[in-house]
Amino acid sequence: SLPVPVVIGCIFVVCVLVFRRGIVGELLHWLKSRAK
Repeated sequence: SLPVPVVIGCIFVVCVLVFRRGIVGELLHWLKSRAK
């Protein structure tokens, strides 16, 4: 399995990207990508 710091780092990066883009915008983008 992956080392804990790597997992935490990945989660942190995802959180930063989501907040920077906007949670609502990210959700809408995710729903659109799922709909295709």
